[in-house]
Amino acid sequence: MAMSPDSPERPLMGTLKLMGGDDEPIELQLDRESAENLMSVLTILLLKGEGEDAPNATAPSEH
Repeated sequence: MAMSPDSPERPLMGTLKLMGGDDEPIELQLDRESAENLMSVLTILLLKGEGEDAPNATAPSEH
């Protein structure tokens, strides 16, 4: 995700690039509040995992 510096004159903005089912990229523009909300929801989702989907403390792998 590409990010720009955060300052009062230049608020934090970033682009999250996802790959769609048809291998076409989908770009989401995120500001700080949207990024924090996304992280919160993803954390809640991951913490609900059980068995093989249970959360672990390893660093994400690079693709």
